[in-house]
Amino acid sequence: MSANTFAGQWIDGNNTKITITGAWDVVSVQYSGGRGPFQGYSSNLGAPVLTVNFTDDQPPKTGVLATDGKLLWSNNTVWHRG
Repeated sequence: MSANTFAGQWIDGNNTKITITGAWDVVSVQYSGGRGPFQGYSSNLGAPVLTVNFTDDQPPKTGVLATDGKLLWSNNTVWHRG
């Protein structure tokens, strides 16, 4: 699976812009305010899944790409395309 499923601009619930970049299954997550970058990887477990090691907010978080295009995280946050 290509990380292109997640690559691009996202916005979290606080209206913070987040950029996901990467090739194939390895990604980097960078917040517009300077937080990050954080490393992660994508996989497909029936739905596209992204696992990211937010080193300032442990443990690592897992996000699932919902059918409506939102990224639903294991810490109950939601990102949408920016």
